[in-house]
Amino acid sequence: MWTHDPHSHAVVRHVWSSTHLARLPDQFLARVKCTKRAFSIWNKCQFGRLQKDIASIRTALAACQNGIIDDNSREQDKALRLQLDELLKHEELLWFQKSRVQWALEGDRCTKFFFISTLVRIRHNKIEKIHLDNG
Repeated sequence: MWTHDPHSHAVVRHVWSSTHLARLPDQFLARVKCTKRAFSIWNKCQFGRLQKDIASIRTALAACQNGIIDDNSREQDKALRLQLDELLKHEELLWFQKSRVQWALEGDRCTKFFFISTLVRIRHNKIEKIHLDNG
């Protein structure tokens, strides 16, 4: 997920161009540790509110769809849908990466994690409703 975000490269560049790390005897290890800390902070700021952002856009989208339909509301609806799609892609990628890490750590055992991840995938793939342009 980080590699798809253009700001992640700036985090790495900033840490590795830092001059205070050049004075340390083991500068490579120090830079790796600083990069890890910087990514942890950056991740919380960039992606830490993913669930809250999705919920707020869904609320705004519902309010937009329940309001008066005009050209402005159609444009707003389209913009909100694009934002929601982007956030849902980030969420899907996050869960995909988490499941891969978990699988690599635990293997393919019949554990509670794998049953829950299957349920999450089934719920995610379920179509709840279809919205037509004519109402």
